[in-house]
Amino acid sequence: MLATLISMIIVGVWHGSTINFVIFGFLHGVGLVLNNYWRKKIKIKLPNFLAWFLTFIYINFAFVFFRADGFLDAIQVLSSMFNLNLLTPPELVQLSANKLAIPPMIIGALLIFSKRNSNQIIREFNPTLINLIGFLILTIISMIYLNSNFVQEYIYNDF
Repeated sequence: MLATLISMIIVGVWHGSTINFVIFGFLHGVGLVLNNYWRKKIKIKLPNFLAWFLTFIYINFAFVFFRADGFLDAIQVLSSMFNLNLLTPPELVQLSANKLAIPPMIIGALLIFSKRNSNQIIREFNPTLINLIGFLILTIISMIYLNSNFVQEYIYNDF
């Protein structure tokens, strides 16, 4: 498991040389080690939904360090995620949620929770007029957001 942890730290450093990427790799390594330990030593099977939910929350937590501009920014985002802004120094509480990102997040969550995985979606797909209209609406919404002022720099732009 030490090799897994070290490998994931190296993966983090491969993505970037700041402390955020080291933490990102370390957190993923810890997640893999805990998962392996849980399966081999504890051997308690969690309900699928709970296991999926815990994994989703943990990965979202770890990716904050990958995407944040700096360590203090990551701490600020995490404080906001867990509603700990009261514990954060005032100079760090500056980011506000971009209102343009909320509708796609809601649509994405609905799509994620509606089916288990992409194979099931393909297997159960039924080409009907309702599906066509739904996909056209999602396509139009996507085009509107692509042409909006919601600009996000390409993540590997600095390399």
